[in-house]
Amino acid sequence: METKLKSEGECFFCKKVYTKSGINRHLQKHLEAEVTEGKPGISYLLKIEIDSSWGKSPYFLSIWMDGEAKMSNLGNFLRQIWLECCGHMSSFTDPKKRNRGMGFDFF
Repeated sequence: METKLKSEGECFFCKKVYTKSGINRHLQKHLEAEVTEGKPGISYLLKIEIDSSWGKSPYFLSIWMDGEAKMSNLGNFLRQIWLECCGHMSSFTDPKKRNRGMGFDFF
């Protein structure tokens, strides 16, 4: 019998487990509280996952990114913890240009 992978993630703040589709809604509540208590500024809640044109995947990563950070910071962070396992490089895609297949790299 084939086992189906569950797509879930653990909240960094409260350690509860949520589905791939529900974790960002949950994280938003924690992040709103953090922003209220922290310094003023812009930050972003990002959900990193495979482009759906490659098929369905249970893997994802939700991160909170400071608005002052550069895309190269994000690229380095992702490559250190997740993407760079086999010697190939990753790229980012602008969702507004998704149909054009335009990927871009910051290195």
